[in-house]
Amino acid sequence: MFKDTRYFEKYAMLSLDCMGLSSAAFLMGESPDLQSEGTGTGIEVTRAISERARLREFVMHELRRSYPTMATDISFSDGIAFIQAVNGLFGGKIHIEEIERSIEVKTAKLNKNYKVFAKNHLYVFTFDKNLTADYALFAVRKARPEGKVRFDLFFVNCVDKIYVTDGRKVDTVKLAPAAQKAIDKAIRENSKQNTDDR
Repeated sequence: MFKDTRYFEKYAMLSLDCMGLSSAAFLMGESPDLQSEGTGTGIEVTRAISERARLREFVMHELRRSYPTMATDISFSDGIAFIQAVNGLFGGKIHIEEIERSIEVKTAKLNKNYKVFAKNHLYVFTFDKNLTADYALFAVRKARPEGKVRFDLFFVNCVDKIYVTDGRKVDTVKLAPAAQKAIDKAIRENSKQNTDDR
């Protein structure tokens, strides 16, 4: 279910085309992960999910598979999982907290040892297709990053859509299943080609 860091960096880069940005303008780098000297843009890629949240998402995935019509939520206390029927957003609170944490951690790194561009963006994978635009915007606004340099734009990837926000407004870019498959296929082909070239 969870892939390596390079996969997410490549996925983020290729998904830029879906947002009207040219992935060809970017090169894979380090600190930030995607760099475009031509456009003066750096994009750091991260996953807003803790080990606890990964476990929670795995259990939720299995519950949804087994009981697709039942809305459930899960919480942990002292190593015990509590499953309950709920109305509303799955896991919204935990994802908001993880987005906030990601923004704060990555902003500190941006100020400490990242290459700073004219435009600095953060691309965050949430693994939650039920996260709404309002919750994504709320998470970005709620974060309290410290440091002189801040991220200008946030891409919040929610599986089948990407919320693009500057903290004031939010736009939604839909990722059709065909686009998701095309991105996955391109990454696999690129990885295979890189392996064959060795």
